[in-house]
Amino acid sequence: MEALKTYDDDSDDSSSDDYNDSFQTKNCGIRIKDDAPTIIKDSSRIHVQKLKHDFFNLQESESDQEPETKSKIRKKENIEITVSSGETITVPDGRFWDPLPTEIKQDKDFSYNYDQMSSGDSSKRQESKKLIKTDSNKIDWNNSENSNASYARNKVKNFYEANGVVQKSNDDDKNCNMDCGNSDKPTIKLFDIHGKIKPWLQRQNISCKIPRECEKSWKAHSGSVSTLKWNVKKFSHLLLSVSMDTTVKIWNVWNRQEPCVRLLHLHSKGVQDGDWNTSGTHIFTCSYDKSAVVTDIETGVSTMKCKHRNFVTCGKFHPVNDNIFLTGSLDEITAWDTRQGEEPIHRYCYKDKIGQIQDIIFSKDGSEFFSTGDLVSRDSSDRNIMAWDFDNAVVKSNQIYQERYSCTCLKLHPTESNFLAQSHGNYIALFSASKPYKMCKSLRYEGHKLGGYKVGFDISPDGRYIVSGDSKGKLYCYNYKNGHLIQTLNTQLDVTLNVAFHPLLPSTLACCGWNGFIELWH
Repeated sequence: MEALKTYDDDSDDSSSDDYNDSFQTKNCGIRIKDDAPTIIKDSSRIHVQKLKHDFFNLQESESDQEPETKSKIRKKENIEITVSSGETITVPDGRFWDPLPTEIKQDKDFSYNYDQMSSGDSSKRQESKKLIKTDSNKIDWNNSENSNASYARNKVKNFYEANGVVQKSNDDDKNCNMDCGNSDKPTIKLFDIHGKIKPWLQRQNISCKIPRECEKSWKAHSGSVSTLKWNVKKFSHLLLSVSMDTTVKIWNVWNRQEPCVRLLHLHSKGVQDGDWNTSGTHIFTCSYDKSAVVTDIETGVSTMKCKHRNFVTCGKFHPVNDNIFLTGSLDEITAWDTRQGEEPIHRYCYKDKIGQIQDIIFSKDGSEFFSTGDLVSRDSSDRNIMAWDFDNAVVKSNQIYQERYSCTCLKLHPTESNFLAQSHGNYIALFSASKPYKMCKSLRYEGHKLGGYKVGFDISPDGRYIVSGDSKGKLYCYNYKNGHLIQTLNTQLDVTLNVAFHPLLPSTLACCGWNGFIELWH
């Protein structure tokens, strides 16, 4: 090395610069010199070679060399130099030693960075290991889709193994409770207004229509999908699904790459219900592991876990206050406040048993709510649907539904002071949402079959149509005013368990099935 430095100081700078430019032009690339390997990087591929003697590519074939046209380039003379390792090498006359760069720019196929090492201390550079920071999730060595990319990756892998390169992976980004598609840390921003939603935000009096065709269908869960819920209007590109396979997923259904943007493992047993808060940033889920969990969707972190004495089968966020929500369990309904810790603020109990709570809905102002249970007596039909005062925790009425069928689902009408209930009598009944909470006996929506399943339904945002699931995998569309069956849609689901109208798009709905599939109709 001392001989090389002495020779470099005595060389002619002007002539060597011209030679260096011609040398780089002739070889169509940039050569980065190191003690052991040489990396040649051009626009099409990357070659990693380990050259011992001919690292200046002096032994090229005559056909590859181009004639020198510049007259000012002097004739190259070769000299012999003995390096520190004891080997004698032949080098051209001129300034040829270039300092090592400290960073290699990112390539299209893969990304890596060399740690910055001191170029002046060559002995330390030889002894130190080269640490290459890589992301193992982004580099797929077994991918053979592109032959050129695969060839380059294999070359780099062999170079890593030959030179003792240590790959450094980042384990801090992994979260055992949250997965996002196929990567640990997503780049998708969840709460940006989607381009499909933005044109509809300023429109008023949108007239809904019955969907005609299935836009897409995908396998969402390995178990049955219990509930589907769209987010609030501003972020209604996000769809919540909960399943009996213990997972909770958030879908961006119009994402072309990976529709699943959040995969949450919050419970140890099947998840029965879930809901968004009014701001659209948090969800809570109810499970058979006797707990309800509130989760921040943007971070995937559980902010509150509410333990119960029995199974938690349903729940609902308060329509006015984001911090309050209700959960339904066996013979009781519990109110929780996220600001008060993990202790309930109210317990709504009746003097008699009311069974397992199947569903809960709030009135528009949140002053009262309605619940339905699965307990039906032989000689009595009370306590099927009950009206509660939210602030005072007292029952306003327990004689709303007089028939001896349990109800699986409740929905509040978006434009009128009514609510509807899905009955195991294979029909949907209409009730008044104000005292005396009477059922409309002259109007019912029938034609679909429940078959013992917990089948749901939904109402269009303008209140004109009702779409119900079916035990045979169909969708039944009814007219709200007269109860007539408008159309029957055939899906690929074995049992249509739930239906969710999009809150903004006029003819879009999602439905889920017992086989774990979700379908999007428009």
